[in-house]
Amino acid sequence: MSIQWSVLIIIIFFLTFSYYKRYPFKARLFYLGAIFIVSLILMLPIFRFSILTLLGLFLIERIWILLAVVLFIETTINKKGRILRIILGFISFFIYLYLRTFI
Repeated sequence: MSIQWSVLIIIIFFLTFSYYKRYPFKARLFYLGAIFIVSLILMLPIFRFSILTLLGLFLIERIWILLAVVLFIETTINKKGRILRIILGFISFFIYLYLRTFI
């Protein structure tokens, strides 16, 4: 269980560092997308049920709330595309709540 939370803390630290260094929004989305793809690969039935499968499930669930947080922060920073980012933020939050009930 500590492996999952340590990976999540590393992801949160990178997102915090990206706001400190003022990386573009696309870089943050690319990073979250790469983590999403890796977690999907970890959940493939090729691997037996192991810690990697649990890590993939954990990240699939948490990636949606991180995406919602990034979208809401970008909404407060940028004025362009504000309505679209708010809507996408709410959609990703509801996907997180949906996955939370089933995982």
